[in-house]
Amino acid sequence: MAAFFNHKAGKVMHVSHSIKNKNCIVSIEGDVTIFKVPHIKSYLIPLIEKQTWEKLVLNFEKVTSLDSSGIIMILSLYRKQKGNDAEFIICQMNQEIYTWFQQSHLDGLFQVSSECLCGKDCSQNFVALYQ
Repeated sequence: MAAFFNHKAGKVMHVSHSIKNKNCIVSIEGDVTIFKVPHIKSYLIPLIEKQTWEKLVLNFEKVTSLDSSGIIMILSLYRKQKGNDAEFIICQMNQEIYTWFQQSHLDGLFQVSSECLCGKDCSQNFVALYQ
């Protein structure tokens, strides 16, 4: 499943997910900023609300920037997952975003990584680690 959104500046972003058992990997491509957060949320919130996931993994491999609106969205998603007693993970962040998460101590709330946590291609193999 995938969705494409056009930003008024002409940039296209992509959000997709894959599911295996009770694990969901969401891949986001592009900027996670004030202009795109509503579109990302419109894709993710129904996905989270209709199913209880044991793990929700956000693959940030292709996320180029993140602003305060993106952080608020991430915290909202985390709260929804925590309410379902589920894990929330963000992986493959670029170094700038990863450093920001460390300096703001958000890495203490949920698992974050600048690398794929299974040592393979997250978009295809991450859930295999948690079967």
